Amino acid sequence: MKTRLLAIVALCAASAGAFAQAYPSKPIRIVVGFPPGGGNDIIARLVGAKVQENWGQPVVIDNKPGANSIIAAEFVAKSAPDGYTLLVNATGGMSVNPVLYAKLPYDSLKDFVPISMVGSFPLVLVVHPSVPANSVQELVAYAKANPGKLNYSSGSTAFQVASEMFKQMTGTDIKHIPYKAAPPRSPR
Repeated sequence: MKTRLLAIVALCAASAGAFAQAYPSKPIRIVVGFPPGGGNDIIARLVGAKVQENWGQPVVIDNKPGANSIIAAEFVAKSAPDGYTLLVNATGGMSVNPVLYAKLPYDSLKDFVPISMVGSFPLVLVVHPSVPANSVQELVAYAKANPGKLNYSSGSTAFQVASEMFKQMTGTDIKHIPYKAAPPRSPR
C-alpha cells in the first residue's frame, strides 16, 4: 500500500508541469455582441486593456454584432473551452434571449461560466424634439391619441422587453423598429 501511494505521488510530481500551465500563455480574444463604439464595446476595451497590462498577453476585441447578441454568444459557446475566448454580453443576451427564442444555438447556463459583472447601464426614455411631449404622461397621452404613429428602436432584447412592458402598462400602440445592435456613440 505504501509503495503504491509513493508511486502515485511520484507520478503526480513528475507530471505536474504538464498539468499546470501559466495562464495566459497566448493572446486572449474578447468577443462582444455589439458594434464598436457602443457601451458593451467600450467596457470590453477598457477591461481588455487592463487585462493586457496586468497579464502581459495581447487582448483582441472581436465585435460580432447582430441577432440580439446571439451571433457572438454562439461563436464563444462553440470555441474551445480553454479560457482564451471570452464573451462580454449584456444581461439580456444571457437571460432574456432564452425566454424570447424557442431555439438558441447555445445554452446560457451550460455553455458559459460567469466571471464578473463589469458594468451596468440604466434605461432612459427620450423622445425626438418633434414629438409634442415633455413628460412621460404627455408621451402616453400623445401615443394613445395617435395609435401606431410612434416608433421606438432597440438594439438588444433587454431594451425591447422594457419597451414592450411600457407599452403594455400604458395601453399604447408604438411600433418596434429593430436595429442590428445599439448604434455606436458619436464623438463629441
